[in-house]
Amino acid sequence: MSIKNFGFGTQIRKSPYFDSTVKWGATGFSVYNHMYIPRDFGDPEQNFWNLIQTAILCDVAVERQVEITGPDAFKFIQLLTPRDLSNLSIGQCKYVLITNAEGGILNDPVLLRLGENHFWLSIGDSDILLWAQGVAVNSGLDVKITEPDVSPLQLQGPKSAEIMIKLSKALRKEYNIKNLCLAGGVALNCVANGKILEEKIFDNIWIQPAAGDAGGSLGAALALWHIEHGNMRKINPLDNMKGSYLGTEFSQLQIEEELKSVGAHFETFDYENMINKTSDYLSNEKAVGWFQGRMEFGPRALGSRSILGDPRSDKMQRNLNLKVKYRESFRPFAPSVLREDLSNWFDINVDSPYMLLVANINPEKKIEMSDEQKKLFGIEKLNIKRSEIPAVTHVDYSARVQTVSKNTNNRYYDLILKFKEKTGCPVIVNTSFNVRGEPIVNTPIDAFNCFMGTELDYLVIGNCILDKKKQNPMQKKDYKSKFELD
Repeated sequence: MSIKNFGFGTQIRKSPYFDSTVKWGATGFSVYNHMYIPRDFGDPEQNFWNLIQTAILCDVAVERQVEITGPDAFKFIQLLTPRDLSNLSIGQCKYVLITNAEGGILNDPVLLRLGENHFWLSIGDSDILLWAQGVAVNSGLDVKITEPDVSPLQLQGPKSAEIMIKLSKALRKEYNIKNLCLAGGVALNCVANGKILEEKIFDNIWIQPAAGDAGGSLGAALALWHIEHGNMRKINPLDNMKGSYLGTEFSQLQIEEELKSVGAHFETFDYENMINKTSDYLSNEKAVGWFQGRMEFGPRALGSRSILGDPRSDKMQRNLNLKVKYRESFRPFAPSVLREDLSNWFDINVDSPYMLLVANINPEKKIEMSDEQKKLFGIEKLNIKRSEIPAVTHVDYSARVQTVSKNTNNRYYDLILKFKEKTGCPVIVNTSFNVRGEPIVNTPIDAFNCFMGTELDYLVIGNCILDKKKQNPMQKKDYKSKFELD
């Protein structure tokens, strides 16, 4: 097939990958969202087996986006759909129906909220971009509606990881680079990152903790600083990201004032007693809300706005999911481990401060399943205790590891160290301080509300400790039904 067989113009476009799809044997195309999409590469049965047995790379640039920004963007989005969006959190997606004035369905896109007044609609085959622009004209709302320059590719199949490894090796060879820096949403794929690390292709791998769109703000600031202003770049062998603890922070006085303002009952301890008591709670299988220092920048809770638990407990994963996060019991949790103890527990020995690498539990820490247990399926198999730290061990004996160092998060490090002194285990369960569907808590009042809306046993915020049993029961909140499933 030759490119001469196609017509292009304002009504039908080609994707950035169109020429390559023709080169590699595309024999048929359809039109979707006014763009050619390859639909046939010859034998359909062989294409199916390629997907099942090897891997395929698909040009899916036709999956177009409609971007809506401006001071009235939220009001405008709510105008477009009958679905109530009042609980749509930043970073969350929902299916929505786009309807006309009579209620007729025009499209059923996925809506992504990127900011307070920043949205993307991932649309099906339609003219929603033009329709939304038309609605905006007479809406009286201050919005800007555009199509962002985004053209996705899709790699899928059992050998996808092998292809990723080959691409990484080719990158190393072609450019003779020893170090790899990963960013963008794909860099949040911890399994893929772990595969690249495992192959030892690069001497060092660094992954931007705010790997999605949020991290673009850092890149823009650095570009301005170095390119526009000509400032010299200084390489810091430690961590210029400061552990990703770049968010808001509250003094002890501010914490106590906010807790008093909501009628919370709390006790204040000196630092050593606070650490000691918290480690006691954890070693006795209590669920603890932990709010300390600056908030994390990025999607991972890294020990500043975290819910903590004892990884040795074979009930902790289930209890945290069902009674605190209010989600399915099988959802996995991540381990936070002292950096110096990392290789004793996991088959990895590189820094992973941002919880962006997957590693396997060391063999001596595993509990091998019996032949009968291996025959189990689903939840029954998941509930088998398979290591000394079952609450953070996935069904394949892997874990998404966070290493903790004293120089980046002193309080969190001291807590895990004290827990190790009492239990011999330098690992604790770490998950984000929120329920499913809710943003991670940002302020002391956020933390108290989440504490009172879940079955957390204790809240440790600054040097203040709150015991659930001592709180006014009238302040209990219904978080279980407040937030929709993500």
